[in-house]
Amino acid sequence: MEYRLKRNKDFQFLFNRGSRKQTANLIMIYHRARGLKVGYSVSKKHGKSVIRNRIKRLLRASFNSLKKDIKPCYYIIFLPRVKESYSYSVFYKDMKYLLEKEGISECSEN
Repeated sequence: MEYRLKRNKDFQFLFNRGSRKQTANLIMIYHRARGLKVGYSVSKKHGKSVIRNRIKRLLRASFNSLKKDIKPCYYIIFLPRVKESYSYSVFYKDMKYLLEKEGISECSEN
């Protein structure tokens, strides 16, 4: 079951202590945890609120397509890079690549 990463304390912990991996369109910050919590951070550099909310919807939809393969053992933040246009397919491809590259989609229990 996925929970949203909501508390500022959790975001600050990940920004300060999390591992970062990136592609041309997306940055992923993650840290091992007891459950699965996912947050999305879209800055005002991306545009007005309508655009930022659309980007967050695209990110959530992309992650929802991939979450069935992820075991609940990480806190993750996704940050999109500033681009001219954003699409579901680009976010999906980059998320899948990052999650597989870091082994998050196949996390082992300790």
